[in-house]
Amino acid sequence: MPILTKEFLEQIGIYLDDESIAKLSESVEEELYQRVIKEIIELSDDDIIAELSKLNDMSDSDAQSWLQANVEDLDEIVNDEIAILLGDLAENADNIR
Repeated sequence: MPILTKEFLEQIGIYLDDESIAKLSESVEEELYQRVIKEIIELSDDDIIAELSKLNDMSDSDAQSWLQANVEDLDEIVNDEIAILLGDLAENADNIR
């Protein structure tokens, strides 16, 4: 399920065509991934951190399964970062065109 929808963007005053929404969504999802990994690193021990480097070699579903099995509070981390990102988008809505 995408994080950004056209309806959400319009609710916060961002009006974009479908192609621009897709590009923005891709950018937001990449930013979310980076933020989640950073937060996991900050909260994890050395063994988990060493394993994180292997995520790039895994399929998306394998990486997701590994994260769910090995990262305590993963859902909370992801939900917190989504809320922060969406808040950032809302605050900067006037600058997004």
